[in-house]
Amino acid sequence: MLCAPLILTISFCSDSLAQAQAAPDPSALLRQMYLASGGDHWEGIMVADINGEYCLGGLRGTYHQIIDLRHGRDVLTYDLGTTRGQQGTEPTMSWWVDEKGLVTIQDAPEALADAATQSYEDRNGWFYPSPEIRATYLGHKSESGRSFDLVQVAPPTARTLTLWIDYSTHLLDRVVELDATRREETTYFSDYRKVDGIWYPFRQRSSTGDTESDVIQTATQLKLRRAMTDSEFAPPASVVKDVRLLDGTESTTVPITLTGGMIIVDVSVNGEKPLPFVLDSGASNLLTPEAAGGLHVAMEGDLSGNGVGNNQVTVHLARIARFQVGQAELSGQQFVVVPLPPVLTNRGRHEPIAGLIGYEVLRRFVVRVDYHNRRLTLTLPSAPQPSPSAERLDLHFNGRECYVAAAVDGIPGYFGVDTGDNGALTLFEAFYRAHNFPIQLPGMKGFQGGVGGEASTLLTRVGTFSLGSFTLIRPLTELHFSSSGMFASTLLGGNIGAVVFRNFTMTFDYEHRAICLEKSPDFGFSMPYNRTGVHLDLSDAGSIVVKAVTEGSPAYLAGVRAGDQLIAINGQMVAGQAFADEEDRLAQAAGTSMQLAVLRNGREEHFRLTLWERLPPDGTLKLQHGSTQ
Repeated sequence: MLCAPLILTISFCSDSLAQAQAAPDPSALLRQMYLASGGDHWEGIMVADINGEYCLGGLRGTYHQIIDLRHGRDVLTYDLGTTRGQQGTEPTMSWWVDEKGLVTIQDAPEALADAATQSYEDRNGWFYPSPEIRATYLGHKSESGRSFDLVQVAPPTARTLTLWIDYSTHLLDRVVELDATRREETTYFSDYRKVDGIWYPFRQRSSTGDTESDVIQTATQLKLRRAMTDSEFAPPASVVKDVRLLDGTESTTVPITLTGGMIIVDVSVNGEKPLPFVLDSGASNLLTPEAAGGLHVAMEGDLSGNGVGNNQVTVHLARIARFQVGQAELSGQQFVVVPLPPVLTNRGRHEPIAGLIGYEVLRRFVVRVDYHNRRLTLTLPSAPQPSPSAERLDLHFNGRECYVAAAVDGIPGYFGVDTGDNGALTLFEAFYRAHNFPIQLPGMKGFQGGVGGEASTLLTRVGTFSLGSFTLIRPLTELHFSSSGMFASTLLGGNIGAVVFRNFTMTFDYEHRAICLEKSPDFGFSMPYNRTGVHLDLSDAGSIVVKAVTEGSPAYLAGVRAGDQLIAINGQMVAGQAFADEEDRLAQAAGTSMQLAVLRNGREEHFRLTLWERLPPDGTLKLQHGSTQ
């Protein structure tokens, strides 16, 4: 009985001593790291010139990197056989060269934050603390028998970094940051070797937690130079060499179909029969594993990818000899192989969606999307272009994704241009919270899914959405609540989907980083949405089932419940029909009478419901305080 008070007394005294001990000065720790790494030897060095071995998701090859230690610039060139590329960074911009040598300037908000972060790291900014770069001591940690001091630095316009400094050597062990998708990314530094008085890490490993997808750079040769030229850090010339029009013309026009708002176009891969692909301006060339198998396409690598949802997905790479859209042929193209959600690929009795085409096509052609007339035109960039009557808007890139400046209720932001999104306007949580736009209440809870899973949303309306001089009044808007993934960005406003784009005829000109918009005959159309309250899904057997029913909705009041298997809508059987088409059939106007036949516990049951306007177009917009979920 006497032990417990004694233990409590000892614990109290230990805590008191710890609190009394002053925390280390973070600037002193950074100075200590500078001295341990070589101190004044850094001052005469301008460039680190590195050759070595590169490993990415199991793919192995070589790399060459030059780093401007003074101004924070770098150029990394890598060759992994299956894929290759080059990327360059400056303090206020970056550029990227794809596997076929085409350059894209990276200046979207997330890309600018990455550039500022990389520039700070390139010039070892932590060695030179300054008043505008706040440094904070986060404490002491032990791991695997080693001890570390943690210092957080927040360079202006860059991402906040947490530095793990080895307690015994005072060398930098790792840097931790949250990337654009709100994932924790850690870069580990090891195998320090002394070159010209400087201790330099010959091995760097970047990881988001999935070791199979780690990026590892192992230096085999390091030169520290005292001279450099600006031309070493300039992007190379960009020339398209891998496309042609088979009929010798300068453009080709092909029909498209719209399924669930998505643009479906026939694509022939390696001369095989055409398969349906989605034209997705927010994506890379992509094959589903099923399509890759049917086409006997070899896959390599285990990379990590992200999408709309919170989950990471495994990505493989494949090399396609050629693929064809109408008379347009692209040769020697790289595809990623990733599973797509069945609700996206399912087309009932018809051939399932085989994949996506996106950046690679849009980067090589001027692409005109005519939603109203259901046609797609691809024109060689070298062909003379008529002066369009359209309004030109600048495109900004981060990797292969493009963004445009727009405004919600007059508040500016950057929004993804995503023809593969079958919704209207999506607002990311950080943007919505920062401005607390008046919205239509009550909203409709729902889900938004894609590669990487799904996340909860609230369907509502905002006052206005403006693209250039065009303004949409009270557009449908989904508030998105993803905690990670592409839609968790804190720097972007949101995403623009097909329901907005159907107001326009759009011309993509990636070569000149522009999109041109012309008002369509459909401009201002009444944006459809599902008023029934039924949320559908596909079972493992391929049946269309009711995933959830919103309480108080027409379907709920009629008696439809989660778990019901949908048999027919208004007497028309759903078996063998495309999932997206059946979802579209639920998006009918207010006042519509609808009959649903379902299978429940082995019995067929029928429910009649009358739809009403759950988001009145002329209803009151209100400020929502607190959580909207």
